Amino acid sequence: MHEDQEDDVKDRAWRVFLSANVQLMERLDQELQQRSHLNLTDYEILSVLSEAPDRRLRMSDLARQVLVSRSRLTYRVDRLAEVLENGGAEVTARWGQSKNNSGYGHNHGTL
Repeated sequence: MHEDQEDDVKDRAWRVFLSANVQLMERLDQELQQRSHLNLTDYEILSVLSEAPDRRLRMSDLARQVLVSRSRLTYRVDRLAEVLENGGAEVTARWGQSKNNSGYGHNHGTL
């Protein structure tokens, strides 16, 4: 097999892998939403907060850990709090400002 052909095979394998990964993540997201009205990002937010000291993180730190922008994170947390309140779960989501204007998140609850 020539080097170009090997590269084509490797490229094809990566495309197949990435496509399968996207399909898997979409399926997991869909099933999670059907069962809990949460999406994977919501689950990730709750998971990261549940493992943080005192279940608190600065918004910027939380955004880095869940790999979303701070504005997107704020939107998701607001929606998450609404969904969980409507679903009967005990959740408090608090957002505030520290002395240097960095927000923090605080989550208590059960799913």
